[in-house]
Amino acid sequence: MLFGVSPYGSLLSLWADKTGRETAPRTAQAEMSMRVGRELEALVCMLASEEIGLPIERWSESLVMPGHPRVRATPDGFIHAATRGCFDAKVVGQHNMAEWLDGVVPLDYQLQLQQQMLVTGCTWAIIAGLLLGSARQLVCKRIEFDPELGQLIVDRIEWFWSTHVEADVAPEADDHPSTAAAIAAMHPHDSKILIQLGRPLEHAKDDWLQAKAEMSALKKRIALRENQLCLALADATWGELPDGTGLSLKTQRHASGSTFRVLRQMAPKAVAVARRESDMRIADIMKAH
Repeated sequence: MLFGVSPYGSLLSLWADKTGRETAPRTAQAEMSMRVGRELEALVCMLASEEIGLPIERWSESLVMPGHPRVRATPDGFIHAATRGCFDAKVVGQHNMAEWLDGVVPLDYQLQLQQQMLVTGCTWAIIAGLLLGSARQLVCKRIEFDPELGQLIVDRIEWFWSTHVEADVAPEADDHPSTAAAIAAMHPHDSKILIQLGRPLEHAKDDWLQAKAEMSALKKRIALRENQLCLALADATWGELPDGTGLSLKTQRHASGSTFRVLRQMAPKAVAVARRESDMRIADIMKAH
C-alpha cells in the first residue's frame, strides 16, 4: 500500500485505518477469501517444506525492527537451514495466477518479504504460492535481501507516519478502488453546507468532465462497431475477415444468483421459457490463423 502497488489498499485507505477513522467494511467475498487463505496456510506450509526439503516453523506473532518501532512484520514461518530464512504462504486465486505461472512473484509480495527480512534480520526468504483453479500447483521462489530496497522501505514507512499519521494529514487521492471506498466510509452523508474549494481543483473538475465526455463517446463507438459486426454475422456462429481474424457470436445462457433461485421455484416449462428468454449472444475476437 505504501508504494502504490497493492491491489488490496491505497495510501489513503491505510491512513484512514491507522488514524482510527471509519473504513470500508470487507465484503463477504473478501472475508471468505481471507478465511480460505488462513485455513489453507498450514497446507501450503507442509507442501512447501516437502518441496524445498527443509523444515518450516510456523509463526504468527508480530515482530518489530530494532530501532524502528513503526516497522513491523509477521512472517508466516521460518525456515531452518545453515542460516534462518523467512517464509510466507499465499493462496493464489484464478484471476491472480498469471504472474506466478510466468515465474514472477508479484511486486507487493516482494516488498512484503523485504520488510519481513528487515525486521527479522534474515538475509533470504521463500514465498510459496498455492495456485487454485485449473493450475493446482505450488510455486516456491527464493528472494534475497536487498539492503538498498530495505532502506527505501524504512524511509517510506517513517515518512508516512510522520507526514500523514502523526500530522493527521490525509494523503492525496488516487485512482485505487479502495480510495473511493475509504472516502465513502469516512464521509457517508453530506452536511448541507457550502465550502470554498481551491483553484487547483478547477483542473481536476475540467479533466473529470472531459474524461466523462470521452468515455460516453467511446461507449457509443463500441456499440456502433459491435452492432455492425453482429448485424453482418446475423445467425452465423463464426465469421472470418480478409486479414484472417475470426469473429464469434455464440449463444450463452444467463440464469444465476437470485434470478436462478426464482426460476427453480417455477414450473419446469416456465423455467425453460424463462431461460430461453435470458439467452444472449456474446461477440468475441479469435486469433488470426
